[in-house]
Amino acid sequence: MKPLCAPPDATTIIGSLPHKEAGEALALLSRYPLDIPAWPQLPKRSFHESMILQFSEGFPGIRVDEDAKKAWVQNDSELPGRMGDFYEKVLAGETDPFAVSADYAAGFHAFPAWLPGIPRPPVVKGQVVGPFTMGLSVGDQTGKSLWFDEQYRDI
Repeated sequence: MKPLCAPPDATTIIGSLPHKEAGEALALLSRYPLDIPAWPQLPKRSFHESMILQFSEGFPGIRVDEDAKKAWVQNDSELPGRMGDFYEKVLAGETDPFAVSADYAAGFHAFPAWLPGIPRPPVVKGQVVGPFTMGLSVGDQTGKSLWFDEQYRDI
């Protein structure tokens, strides 16, 4: 079976758009069609939709101060138990606890309903943060990056 590929000169976007509503962002994408449509991230809609925080749901110990636009992992006596719960879910193959909700990704949740209204693309694109970027960008309550916490780095 030949893999699905886009032509080398295909157009796409990074994904972040300045809109506060998913419908407005998708309307813009409809006006300027791309060869590889991307679901829109809407960081101006909510701090939850920022590149780093968007994928933090389900992380053990995560805390968010939306007013201060800060997120951290609370490294306290409860964190080892939360980490244990995390690994139990991973080993059991549970994925629901790690789903990205509409509160954190309105554009992602609106994207599937929008796709049938455009010509079928060979591929679609999503923008996600990788483990190194996440590990260096999120710290504990003292500011120590999670990447340097040997117990948390794997998460």
